[in-house]
Amino acid sequence: MGGGRRGYNVVLEAVSIHLPVGVGTRSDLFGHLGDERVKLVDAQDWATIDEFRNLRRAHGSADDNEAAEFFDFAANRA
Repeated sequence: MGGGRRGYNVVLEAVSIHLPVGVGTRSDLFGHLGDERVKLVDAQDWATIDEFRNLRRAHGSADDNEAAEFFDFAANRA
């Protein structure tokens, strides 16, 4: 295999954030019209991850324990 790439980093994590539709639409994190209900975020795109964390904190369900754990872990990244 050519090129300078010596391997791949693969991170798979599904995080569900339960929000009212209007909140998701107004956030602009789900497309301009809220039509992108599922988002793929680069694992090193800390700015976008932080935006989702802040959205979950402000408007997410208190029952989203797995999402809270993920964002707590992401916030403590090295």
